Amino acid sequence: MLRKLAIQYQLYMQQEEQVKAQDIIKVMNLLYSSGKLHVKNAVENEFLEIIASDETPLTMKKHMDSFSLELKSAFIKTILEN
Repeated sequence: MLRKLAIQYQLYMQQEEQVKAQDIIKVMNLLYSSGKLHVKNAVENEFLEIIASDETPLTMKKHMDSFSLELKSAFIKTILEN
């Protein structure tokens, strides 16, 4: 499910449907900030990894602007690990 949301998020970002993309990020921010270790690992491995695999400087700026501080840290960690 998280992979599907990541793909949908990327599609919304490409189509510049910011409101729909932000809705997905709100859910991911909530899951990540309130989740236990297993939930955080799932978000990192199944959502952030998909987004990080297709990252460019322009998309990274857009992502970083919409992620919470905690999710930003996880995203950067995911990029560095891959």
